[in-house]
Amino acid sequence: MSVPYILKVIQIAYSVVLSFILSVIPFPNAPAIQMNLVYAEASERNVMDVYYPANVGDEANAILYIHGGSWTGGDKITYAPECLEMAKKGYVTATMSYRFAELPHEERAAEFDNMVEDIANAIKALDKKMRADGITPKKLVICGVSAGGHLTLLYGYKHAADSAIPIAFLAPDVAPIAYFNYFNLPNANPLTYVKADSPPTLARYSGPLDTLVPAADNEPLLADALTALGVPYDMFYYENSEHFPFSIGRWPGTDYKVHQEYLAMFAEYCVTYLP
Repeated sequence: MSVPYILKVIQIAYSVVLSFILSVIPFPNAPAIQMNLVYAEASERNVMDVYYPANVGDEANAILYIHGGSWTGGDKITYAPECLEMAKKGYVTATMSYRFAELPHEERAAEFDNMVEDIANAIKALDKKMRADGITPKKLVICGVSAGGHLTLLYGYKHAADSAIPIAFLAPDVAPIAYFNYFNLPNANPLTYVKADSPPTLARYSGPLDTLVPAADNEPLLADALTALGVPYDMFYYENSEHFPFSIGRWPGTDYKVHQEYLAMFAEYCVTYLP
């Protein structure tokens, strides 16, 4: 087990504990957190955590995080660190759980529809909650890793025109694409829905050490589709890292430099595409 992996686990554990404390005991100048907000009734997994910035105004941009786990596992708590960090920067943030797949790979079309429906309902619930609390949502960034990266693209490309909160851009990490060609699931393939006016996309993939979602099999499919239709995008390649989110290189000689470049580009996207 690598040192970056251990540090990421510690970071998540610390952020989860801090999030729970802040959800129970408000502190001055700290994010206000509501955990396990029910956004739909289809499953006990239809819950999300919402983080409000301290002294949030009457308008705000939002960021939604979608966890990974091969569509069969994982939990919203893995994005607690990012929710806390971005809430401190003034964004309303949310991290959601969603219904899992249970059927064999080639029979999952309806289950992917369920996941997209969950995302739509979570965004509707976030929009409703913000407005009820006197905050007008401006635009939304959707981020996700692995399975969550796929769902970020699938919802973002398929429902950009009817999202309850307008989508500013998408930020998927190690999103699987080739899987849907292999198992003949075109309706769950995000590339089926790419249009010239699809949301700008800031994506990143790992290097050859990632055997779950190999960049060589997936990154060109996404890049070619976006290039062909003129969708703005940037792609970052973490050559020395394994599968996200636990293995981003953080030490000299790994991918620390490219990670800093990615963070700078994410900030640039926020300036460019968020009002």
